[in-house]
Amino acid sequence: MADQNQTEADNKELVRNLMEEVFNEKNVDAADEFLAIDYTEYATGNGESFQSREEFKAGNADFFTAFPDLTVTEDGCIAEGNTVVYRHTLTGTHKGEIMGVEPTGNEITLENAGVFRIKNGKIIDLYLYADNISLMRQLGIITES
Repeated sequence: MADQNQTEADNKELVRNLMEEVFNEKNVDAADEFLAIDYTEYATGNGESFQSREEFKAGNADFFTAFPDLTVTEDGCIAEGNTVVYRHTLTGTHKGEIMGVEPTGNEITLENAGVFRIKNGKIIDLYLYADNISLMRQLGIITES
């Protein structure tokens, strides 16, 4: 069930605003408005996670350096109670170092999904299902088998 004063529509709007302001506008400091201070993110595929809002901000600032023209497009958003599932496509051009790979100029497209939990109007955690294998292929780190 959603927090007493937080509706499912509010929760979806919170996630959408996070994606727009932090990812499309590249404003990592806007995360303070959307994420709890003790926010935790669990990401599949790369074994990494963020243990705080500050780690989220630093990690994504690095990602934006690698892909300065990164764009997030919503592919679907549903909510039940305090949980929001958000499917999205990331597109961008590899213009900065990432995962030890110097800029390739390659355009990338990644289809990801996230399961966000919200409490007291803030996102407290995220289970991110990221297409890291596809990213590594598009950057030339691994080749098709």
